[in-house]
Amino acid sequence: MPSQPPTDNPAGMDTESLDADTLKAIRDLVGHLLRSMKTMRLYAQTNTMYQRALADTGTRLAAHVSEYGPLSLRIDRERMLAGGETVHQDDDPKEGLAFRLYSDGLRGLTFKSGLDEVEARTAMQIIAEGASLATGEDDDVITLLWNAELDHLLMDVVDDDPPQGELVPTHKIEKPDERPQKLAQLVKAQAEAPEPPKRVAYGADVLKVFTLTDRDGAYLDDLMRREQEVDPAQDLVSILSDVLTIEENPDEFADTVGLFGTLITDFLSQGNLPMAASLGRGLVSCVASRKDLTTAMKERAMKELLTLGGGKPLAALEEGLGLLFGTEDTEPTITSPAKREQTMSALNTYLTLLRTTNLRTYLELASRTSDGQVRDMLCDHAVRMVPESHDALTGLLLELNTQLVICATDVLGRVGNTSDLLHFGSLTKSPDVNVRRAALEAITSIAGGSHPQVIPYLADPDPRLRRRALGIIEKGQMTEAVGMLREIAADPGFGEWEIAERRAVFFALGSLGKDELVPMFNRKLQGVKRGLFGGTKGEDDALLAIMGLKGAATESARQALEAGKACPSEKVAAACSGALRDMTVVTGEKA
Repeated sequence: MPSQPPTDNPAGMDTESLDADTLKAIRDLVGHLLRSMKTMRLYAQTNTMYQRALADTGTRLAAHVSEYGPLSLRIDRERMLAGGETVHQDDDPKEGLAFRLYSDGLRGLTFKSGLDEVEARTAMQIIAEGASLATGEDDDVITLLWNAELDHLLMDVVDDDPPQGELVPTHKIEKPDERPQKLAQLVKAQAEAPEPPKRVAYGADVLKVFTLTDRDGAYLDDLMRREQEVDPAQDLVSILSDVLTIEENPDEFADTVGLFGTLITDFLSQGNLPMAASLGRGLVSCVASRKDLTTAMKERAMKELLTLGGGKPLAALEEGLGLLFGTEDTEPTITSPAKREQTMSALNTYLTLLRTTNLRTYLELASRTSDGQVRDMLCDHAVRMVPESHDALTGLLLELNTQLVICATDVLGRVGNTSDLLHFGSLTKSPDVNVRRAALEAITSIAGGSHPQVIPYLADPDPRLRRRALGIIEKGQMTEAVGMLREIAADPGFGEWEIAERRAVFFALGSLGKDELVPMFNRKLQGVKRGLFGGTKGEDDALLAIMGLKGAATESARQALEAGKACPSEKVAAACSGALRDMTVVTGEKA
């Protein structure tokens, strides 16, 4: 006979307070059961993932009842309670499990002592399947649970057809066997059923009943928007992460970890870097958060992460980068700055997770990347891999593939070991200007612009490298470069250089040589002579000398410029006056 609820507890549920440990155990159990049921609803009952989740729910629920005693859960409109405390809150008030069970009329469940795994699995399967049925279907959760004849389950349900305006009391029902009565009613109703009515042609006035209001339209628009925002791939990541979080069987854990690796590779090849990064983060987060993993399970997860740095995943990454950023033969598919920023952020996240001992394959990928920003990011992340592969990295400097050499040189420059400077000697003389440029930047990055290997670049065939080296030397005040600069200035071919570059050389000479070179500059300045038939001789040399005196910026240099104001060449005299206005002498006096 159904028991009557106490007057101070309309739900008829046990409200005795629970200790903190029991309450925590119930919350953990409910959270686990809900995640497992979510997985079950996504797969067919014959699927391995479904069977695994179902078996796990039965085991955990039965074990909880065995350890803590009967489990009573009150079902509220949007939450579940135990001992008067909330143990689950629906994320979506109209789609959550608590709401669906509440809508079916279920107000509480009690799993009694003696519950075994078979009964527990059956109950969980019915709840998972029944809660996903469309509203209005005959076989609701309550009916399905009754028909299952579970000996250790009690339900609190509301009465059917309550009086209008009255509070509905609840009562406990223990599996009444109503099947014969229902069968008889069904046979009788079928026999007495009238002929189905003929189809009626409804007019426009009747159809007005179904006109949607603005509020109805807004509600439907919101539902459609939320449906469009659902990312199936992201749902898959969430499901796999949940499975990985609860899996205890080492073999099944290994299979799930392997599935992570397979999916990451697939997403990479499609250019879906955000999903690949999300899966990688999920795998790392799970391994870091689970304290119950065995050594073998941890090693399996770390092995999978290392596998991502192998040939196949790296090939997939290269394929995806080509789709997104283009190749030598294809155009990039990313055109908007916002999309590019989002993709670069996802790439950075993924590369942060990447580990590889095959540095050569990784840098070959970088060397074939046509996008400079992407290549720069790849090289930057390669720095983490160098300690384990340093010898292999320096060995790449001897390769014939110049792009690979450039990437290896770039990474060594970022690492910053001064012992690596000796490997760059041959690169500074490479016939490939890009190799020489990479070596110069690496030397500067490691030595801070004060290394003798920079000096030969002052005579490099490429004027851009000469100017870059001159700026580095002048900034670092490398006085040992004065000899090379004087040789360059005295070379007959120096006159073929652009005038701006020649002036920069003389300015650097003055800046580095100071008073030591003032006499040489002064002789050139005083060497200007008027020709017999007009014009002046030595004017170009004098103008270069003025740049040297300006660079020296000493008192003796200022005096030489003052004397130069009397030069017979008006152009030279004006240049001396201009240099004096711009120059600050070493004493700090403004000329």
